[in-house]
Formats: sequence, structure tokens, C-alpha cells
Amino acid sequence: MPPPRPPLQSNGIEVPKIERSPAEEPVGDHRKRGENSADDGLTGGGFQAKPSKTRPKKSWPASPDAEEVEMIDLVGEYCAAMRRMPLSAAQELHSTFDIPWRSIAAACPVPTRARFTDKARSLFEPDEDGGAVWVIPATCVDPARPEEIEAVDPLDVVRTGPIVDLVAFHPDRRNRFALRIGHAVVLGAVEPQCCEPARVKVWSDIGDWLREGCHGIVLLTPDDHQRGRILRRIESIEAAQPAQVKAWLALPEYPAPRPTPVFAMRAAA
Repeated sequence: MPPPRPPLQSNGIEVPKIERSPAEEPVGDHRKRGENSADDGLTGGGFQAKPSKTRPKKSWPASPDAEEVEMIDLVGEYCAAMRRMPLSAAQELHSTFDIPWRSIAAACPVPTRARFTDKARSLFEPDEDGGAVWVIPATCVDPARPEEIEAVDPLDVVRTGPIVDLVAFHPDRRNRFALRIGHAVVLGAVEPQCCEPARVKVWSDIGDWLREGCHGIVLLTPDDHQRGRILRRIESIEAAQPAQVKAWLALPEYPAPRPTPVFAMRAAA
């Protein structure tokens, strides 16, 4: 028996590899703005996938860390969708959804079809019978410190930062998204928070973030305390939902910071 293959590395995050090939036919049929239907992409907490024609009914796993979780190659999965992307899809993002070319070039959204993989509708997987979505890589400043958001060049983090997850969204479905593996906590980065930095825009919608040139951040974590910890790193905030942001900032830090022990100096001999 040959030795097992080592797990694939994805920019500092060890991710297992999925053993199935992506669909070969090109992705299309992304509806224009305002054309709603039951299988129209992102709804609720993520997207509404069409029922599979051949897939048997699936029992939901207890959690993303349950036994026999499928192994995922984030980079390979995203690149496979990108190779099938026609130029007309990028033109649709620009002309129909008002997303500037600089954002399309930086974040590189690709169209695909997907379905939920959990009851909370927070995770997704590619499915040719699923709903129409757009997918972008969730990059970060440092995979070892997922809450770190400061960078000398925030847009460079969006363009070339380590990929820790994939995010599915649709520009017509506001404030809704789903993650591929649930590792990403924030989308975007900010300039160093010193010497009176400019206000940081905190978006609730990925489409708005893209329309603004990928400036500012979008919080992806469902943990309100973690949202507060990330926001407390920012000097001043301009928020799409200021009341909600103030509520997150007002939460006590959890887990509580470890107190630093202080001792009296010994007198010099």
C-alpha cells in the first residue's frame, strides 16, 4: 500500500484535499438585478440552493469538526471556478452590479453554483444543482493571528494575502454570505492605526465593500465578542450600521485578558 499523501498547504493554513473533480461545464445564468425566485442565490443567512436532482437526502453533520469531514483544497477549488469564468461574467459585475474594475481585479469574484452544508446556513460547498453565487477568497494579514487587520498596504492584503477561506455571496442579496470552511473572521484590512489615521469603514454588505473599492472591512465572524475585539483595534469607525457597531464595542472583552503581574523592585545593594 502506498504511503498516504501529505495534506495540502494553503498559505499557512493546513487544509485537507477534496477527492472530486469540479464540474466541467461553464457557469452562467446569473440573473439580473430584481429578478427574484426561490432558487435565486443568497437568501436568509446565505444562499438558497436548488434541490439536487441526483443527490440523496443528506443528514446534517453535528458541526464542521464532525468525523469524516471532507477534505478541501481552497486554492484548487477557487482556481477551478476561475478557469471556467467567461469574460461576460466580469462585465456583468461591472455593468449590472456597479462594481468597479479595480475591485474586480483585486478581489477576483468568480461565478459558481453552491449549496449549504450545515443547518445554520453559514457554510457552503460547490454544487452544480445549487443556487447561483459569486465566490471570492477570504485573505488575511496573518493566518496565525486571524483578528489582525493592520497592514501597510490594505489593498495588497485583498489582492495577494494568505487565503484562509472562501466566501460565497450575491450582489443582489444584501448582508448575506456563507463561508467554505468557517475559518475567516474578517474581510479586508486597514492601514496602521497610529498618527491620526483616516476613519475605517465597517461594512455589513460584501457588495457595498466591493463597490467602495475594497476599502474598509466586513466582519465575517458570528461571534459578537470577537467582532468587538476586532473593532477595538480601530482608532475611529464609519459604520453602515453604527448602532450595531456600538453594541459590539460595548461588550466586555471575552475571554478576559490575563492580568499582568507587577512586583516591587528590590533595593540596590
